[in-house]
Amino acid sequence: MRVAYRGRGAAALVVFVVTWTVTLAVATFPATAQADSGPAFAATRAQLYVAPGVVTYGEHFDAERAAALGRADAFDFVADAARALAAGVAVAVAATPTGEVVLALGATLSSTVDMQATQAGVVVQRNQMSMELFDGALAWRQLVAAADIGGGVMGRWWIDGGYRGTLQRLHFVGVPGIGGADETVQAHGLEVGTTVALHGSPTAPWLSLRLAVGGNRGRAVNSQIAGANLHAGGYGFSIQPQAAFHTGSVWLLAGVLVDFRRQVGGAPTTGTFQGVPVRVIWPENDTLRVLATLGVSFAGPAAP
Repeated sequence: MRVAYRGRGAAALVVFVVTWTVTLAVATFPATAQADSGPAFAATRAQLYVAPGVVTYGEHFDAERAAALGRADAFDFVADAARALAAGVAVAVAATPTGEVVLALGATLSSTVDMQATQAGVVVQRNQMSMELFDGALAWRQLVAAADIGGGVMGRWWIDGGYRGTLQRLHFVGVPGIGGADETVQAHGLEVGTTVALHGSPTAPWLSLRLAVGGNRGRAVNSQIAGANLHAGGYGFSIQPQAAFHTGSVWLLAGVLVDFRRQVGGAPTTGTFQGVPVRVIWPENDTLRVLATLGVSFAGPAAP
């Protein structure tokens, strides 16, 4: 979010919106190797995970949005890559022999990093930011096909779809003319995905790959701006390769999550800052996160 002060010259340039979710891929729950002769899923399975990594964020103000802030040319506002740590839990409950409902909850914290606004190659503002992200998903996952592809290797294909929502708190410090500000962002949307997996015996390692795309509608409220609720659409995609290894009564999970999200930005609106009318803008913004996913799945000996 950006504000321009009427009668006060240059924009205060603060508070952006990030729509990114810790995408806990439904693909972390592969079907059992017994799908052809019996139920494809255990009755109930649970997973715990941690995911260290990095997240990058950037905003782009095109000429139209820059003009609304009193600037003569387009500019970018970009944060340095931040260290991130995610943790969460997911539960899968079989509803049919080949379909299940998955509920996932997660939280992510980031380190504090520098941000800077650049226009025509010149830095025009610097500040710092950090964030917290809480997200949840409720999805249906369906086994579409399972086949022996030779050499004792089974191949499986799933599709999934459902709701994904996020609640994000963004914290900005060292902002010229403001000092600090907090922004609360909510995003609600739908996501669809497809997963392919390979495995040998029921307890042999699994290799899986999930691709997903989604769309959302977001809303942002800034602690410094009264009377301005911004709304904007967005989209994203993610890819997650993962391996699962059976040990005892659990499966150990390891993978990489690459997740990209873009909010397309909204139309300018109005609000007040310390009693002064302001122009408020939600710019186009991109978030890219790369996480190393590490987890354990409590699914018994037959399925990760």
